[in-house]
Amino acid sequence: MFIALGNEEIDRLGWVSKKVLQFGSATDAALRSNIACSTILENLTLAPIRVRKMRRKEAEQVAMHYLDRVKIPDQAHKYPGQLSGGQQQRVAIARCFA
Repeated sequence: MFIALGNEEIDRLGWVSKKVLQFGSATDAALRSNIACSTILENLTLAPIRVRKMRRKEAEQVAMHYLDRVKIPDQAHKYPGQLSGGQQQRVAIARCFA
């Protein structure tokens, strides 16, 4: 199945595969960017506080919401090295949304 993107026809499955690979690459980069000396909660609130100028309390509430969505709210006060690879990946996913 082909779809049009501007003047270009692209294979839909190929496009989806490319997006999945891009997401995977972003996830891997996010995993590597976990700051080892900061807790998971601090990692998730860093960008919202610095970039969006969000209040710390609000950023923590948002971060906890997304940690809850990926089913690891109990890991918020641990350090990245204390988590399994799957848990680190869930943190990276939560960071993408926070």
